[in-house]
Amino acid sequence: MSTKLKDLLASFNTIDSQDLSRAHAVVRNWEGDTAADSLDAVIHRREGDVSNSLYRWQRVGQAAPAELLKVYGNETELTNAVRLGKQKEHLDQIQNCEFLAPRAYLQRLAEQDGK
Repeated sequence: MSTKLKDLLASFNTIDSQDLSRAHAVVRNWEGDTAADSLDAVIHRREGDVSNSLYRWQRVGQAAPAELLKVYGNETELTNAVRLGKQKEHLDQIQNCEFLAPRAYLQRLAEQDGK
């Protein structure tokens, strides 16, 4: 297993344990990688920095996960909800769906790593 894959999997697991600063430090080492940037988007959203999160999603080449937008309607409403603390109402759904893209990118990275 490559160092990058090990680092990003560790970051993925660290995000889930809420050690965001540690997860962020690892992800920054691989900035520009699709999996790393998608994890960075999740970290920024969990820190409450929605505008940076949306920027990271754009770097990955996608909008915020569709499931998030279904909850809030659009990116502006998502940003406003976070600012007002309303994201807590949907936190479980957000946390489940925001990992879909990073999981897929990590899975592709693992498949490439195994070749």
